[in-house]
Amino acid sequence: MVFSTTFIAIQLAGAQYSPRVVRVFVRSRLTHLTLGLFLATFVMAMTALLDIRGREPEKVPVLTVAVVVVLLLVTLGVFVVRSEEHTSELQSPYVI
Repeated sequence: MVFSTTFIAIQLAGAQYSPRVVRVFVRSRLTHLTLGLFLATFVMAMTALLDIRGREPEKVPVLTVAVVVVLLLVTLGVFVVRSEEHTSELQSPYVI
């Protein structure tokens, strides 16, 4: 959802200003890092959920849950940084 909304904003900005906006977004290492981190967090959470689902309630893997929570917090932090950077990249002085 985050990336689809960003793609729509980039597409509208590219149509309004210049196609260079799209190039800046696609080449951004922060975008690649954010997407990779989102996918890693999702895969880790789903793997942990499948592992926990098959166990008894008393034997929940604490380390796995802690890793998922840490990944979630890091993902939220990177999301805020990415949103701030891409918001500034879409402003007219930067594009022009």
